[in-house]
Amino acid sequence: MDLLTLNKQIQQGNLDRFYIFTGEELTLQQLYIENMGKYQRVDTVAEIYNKITSKGLFDRGSTTYVVRDDQDFMKAENAWKDLNSRIKTGRLILCVTNPDAKKKFIKDNKDHIVEFNHMTTTQLMKRLEHLKLTDRPGILKYLIETCQNDYNTILNTIDQFNILQAAGICPVLSKEVIDSLVPPTHNETVFDLALNLINRSPETINILDHLIENDTNPLGIITVIYKYIHDCILIEGYRDDYKVLPVKTGLPGWRCKQLYMYNKIPPAKLLAALRLIQKYDNGIKSGVYSPKMGVYILILKILYI
Repeated sequence: MDLLTLNKQIQQGNLDRFYIFTGEELTLQQLYIENMGKYQRVDTVAEIYNKITSKGLFDRGSTTYVVRDDQDFMKAENAWKDLNSRIKTGRLILCVTNPDAKKKFIKDNKDHIVEFNHMTTTQLMKRLEHLKLTDRPGILKYLIETCQNDYNTILNTIDQFNILQAAGICPVLSKEVIDSLVPPTHNETVFDLALNLINRSPETINILDHLIENDTNPLGIITVIYKYIHDCILIEGYRDDYKVLPVKTGLPGWRCKQLYMYNKIPPAKLLAALRLIQKYDNGIKSGVYSPKMGVYILILKILYI
């Protein structure tokens, strides 16, 4: 079931008895739950199972019961099979954080699944326009995309701005204000690290910190760095004749352009960097250096070579 169908059901007051909500947009899930009317959160389906499936024994109310990640319920096929027709009072929403398409529960109840993914920038701009945060669409777009289209992050950022605005600290929503309120995200890859390294950027160490924190293999990092340095040596040999780079080096045109623009390491020092890479690669493999210490020392030496 898609959100358009669910919207239509809510507007017409023709709701199903059983839904499975999933997806990363938890705030949007909550908004839809509230739009369905009176609701109550409970820990397990077992707590309210008899109440919702027994006709005439209990209050025939229209309460929506919301349960999150009830593993026992999802394993009990006799409890959930044909549940939409078996519920007699109210309705059940089971929120599932990490659905597994291979599980029988998910496969057999696919018609009851509503997936809440991040809205598009256009959808979010339309949803937020009534707040009149700014008369500049570009700023609103910047806010949404800085928050990576996550509705909860956007609302939290708006709340913070409203507090600062009321205090007279930030009278206008600007890019600078948004940057100060939204926590930075780290989506850099080992390829970003290599580009920053050959560009001799101080940001290289921050990217390395992020990669190591996320358990990126140090030897994998060194392999990528070696490839970038090696290709830079090829590029530098023909820097004076940029047009022949793809032919002479055998590298794709986009790669030649990228390395030509980014590399700030002189040819002689590129050769020294290559020797350093070989030294620390062998040192890590032979146990002279721990993998983390070895890659940090290597990066620092290439930066300040």
